[in-house]
Amino acid sequence: MYNLTYRLPTKKNGKRGRKKLENARLSKLYDDVYKKSEQKHFTSFLAKGKPSPEHLKIIELFSWKGKKVIDVGCGTGLFAYLAAKISIGTLEHVDKPLDSLKFFKKHLSPNGKIIITSPNWTNPRGYMLMTIYHLFNAPVTLFDLHYLTPIDFINWSKSLGMKLNWKTFDDSWAQGETLLKDFKRRLPKVCEDISFRNKEERINNLLKWIKKNVLPFENSLPHSGAIGLYIFSSKSNSVK
Repeated sequence: MYNLTYRLPTKKNGKRGRKKLENARLSKLYDDVYKKSEQKHFTSFLAKGKPSPEHLKIIELFSWKGKKVIDVGCGTGLFAYLAAKISIGTLEHVDKPLDSLKFFKKHLSPNGKIIITSPNWTNPRGYMLMTIYHLFNAPVTLFDLHYLTPIDFINWSKSLGMKLNWKTFDDSWAQGETLLKDFKRRLPKVCEDISFRNKEERINNLLKWIKKNVLPFENSLPHSGAIGLYIFSSKSNSVK
């Protein structure tokens, strides 16, 4: 059974609190939060006629003609027409990611591949948010149960006995202009949750520091993108 932990305002004081839902109640939450907001927030393909950067990266990986697919955590099914075992932005939300990967492997064809995307935290954005999270127990995301990095996937590939190819992308979100936009939206909510005083002035000072000291540098290292793309395959098969 999978659970979802999320933060929503409580009726009593309007502050965000953590709440865990089990499978039986996820359907209603999905309808209320995700499905109704899909065009505005979650699927640019439906809203603008274009796949998201994550979907494009996966589309470009292989020739998909004639392949079969299981789209795990498929949302409204944008990737249901493709051909692989794909999980886009899902593992960070389940209780036991390795158990999920073992289940995927069990039902994988001999030449099949498990393709995963997940937010990556080994970049300037991740380092700053993880500092806040670990020092102040601040809820820096709304739904994530795990803050995964390439190290997690490398260790899981060893446990699975599978070959792993990985890379990261979306540098702007990790250390560029998109990071600044994200922090302007995210940090006031985080500061509110931990009752942080003088938050507006301090946030503005941090954003100015980031703009001056982070954005000018080249940070396109293999591990420094905001999104990780991970491809698990049999050790006897290479990624083609």
